[in-house]
Amino acid sequence: MRLCADDVLTREKLVAYHDSYAKAMEKYGLQRGIRGSEARHTTTAQYYRDLKRQTGELEANVQQLQTEQQQAEQQLDKGNQVGETGSSQDGSESRIRGKDRFSFR
Repeated sequence: MRLCADDVLTREKLVAYHDSYAKAMEKYGLQRGIRGSEARHTTTAQYYRDLKRQTGELEANVQQLQTEQQQAEQQLDKGNQVGETGSSQDGSESRIRGKDRFSFR
């Protein structure tokens, strides 16, 4: 009898090992991974590169949203100023009344 990794580490046996391990760990709330998944390990360096890129994108999105919020608040302020007098500069009545402001913070 010989001991060979080819006998122990066949695809079918590895799947069975994963299944039995998942069964044993169910009581701890762990679930088995997706069968046949093409997922591959991400190196730590790649993970942090991706994280840094995503963080940069999110910061840019936040900056854009803050700019849009400031512009919207300025438009509301202009509309409220018109609403306080009851008419705009051309003499037409304003549809915006009151001093309500929206805050997105």
